[in-house]
Amino acid sequence: MSATSSTPTPLLISSQTSSLPKCSLNVLPCHINHTGPVDASARHWQPTTDEGDNNTAISYFRGRKLCGRKVIVPEGYQGVILKKTDRTSISKPDIETGEDADELEDEKVEMNVVEKVAGFDCITVWNHEVMPDQLEDSHVRGVAEWIKFAGAIHDFDDE
Repeated sequence: MSATSSTPTPLLISSQTSSLPKCSLNVLPCHINHTGPVDASARHWQPTTDEGDNNTAISYFRGRKLCGRKVIVPEGYQGVILKKTDRTSISKPDIETGEDADELEDEKVEMNVVEKVAGFDCITVWNHEVMPDQLEDSHVRGVAEWIKFAGAIHDFDDE
């Protein structure tokens, strides 16, 4: 089976080092024409944690007040930053059981290789003037929905 334009190519996640550097992820309510790391000095970005709640923070960006809510990566999951590479790898599919397991046992699949470059424990979602709502904010809600979705598609009943 070779990858065609209608069939997505599987990804192989590679890590060059055993321990990844930790990073801080922030989702800001604005559009900046840059994607990637930023050397932000304390002069420009200095969030302060709310004394009553360690999962909320306040900061100012270009004179605007921002309120942030931390979304913690749940236990059993790992937050990683991936970087596309030009490398590919050919390997056997990881199939344990199923009707097609015997057919695909000897078949090899081409996979695009991505590298782990950093890890994170939480994502801070920011909003103008008010705290992002856990039920209404699409970023906060989206993380919880994707984790439930991942759990559902990877949960196998022993019937």
